[in-house]
Amino acid sequence: MNDQEFVSIGFIIIQSSPKKPFMHESVCNPVFTPTRCVCFLHPQNEALTWDDKNSEYLENLNLNKDSLEEYRRQVDDLLTNERWGFDSVISDIDSAVGFYKRWFSERDDVRLFEMAIPKEFCEDFQLTVSPPTDNSAPSGVWLAIKASKKPNFKNYIGFEVIGYEGWSTRHTSVCYETREGFVKGLQITFNDLGLFNTLQDAKAAAQMNNNAEGGSVGDVCWYPIRFAVM
Repeated sequence: MNDQEFVSIGFIIIQSSPKKPFMHESVCNPVFTPTRCVCFLHPQNEALTWDDKNSEYLENLNLNKDSLEEYRRQVDDLLTNERWGFDSVISDIDSAVGFYKRWFSERDDVRLFEMAIPKEFCEDFQLTVSPPTDNSAPSGVWLAIKASKKPNFKNYIGFEVIGYEGWSTRHTSVCYETREGFVKGLQITFNDLGLFNTLQDAKAAAQMNNNAEGGSVGDVCWYPIRFAVM
């Protein structure tokens, strides 16, 4: 697969979640999908030091007091240096790999993925994910697409269709239960990891979601995204 045809839109650390009864048969168990509707994504904005609320996310980290303070300081630094956004996406490879190795490399239920978008969608995608107001914090995907770098990870595992908008909202075909329509309407099949086999299939599925009766599914813009794992 030619990396010259794709642009990296950042790195995401996903903690797996058990498969829910409502999910399509093509979804694997456990589930790794880049949406908070289903999985914990790391880090989340609750980790920032100025967010003083106790949260399920912080409890889920299961860190002692000193380690948690270090974790939160690192998240502050990522935000200050524009390496991470409230969508939980880390924009550059060094920051992503360093953060993952420091906090999650010993956990079997957490993995680091790189997302990449075909170049033909880049201009439209950048407009979709650009900060909606001048004082809005940029999302990680916007920081990444703005840098316009080729993908880094080579362990390609398949494609997903993901819905985006400027407020960092992100949905996938897993949480929006659109896969049955893809199977029946487009005769799409999925690989052993529960992802689309081909870019062509992911493009067709994204188009189907964008052109749904009554408006796009979830009122977001859907794109075909390639996944690779570290």
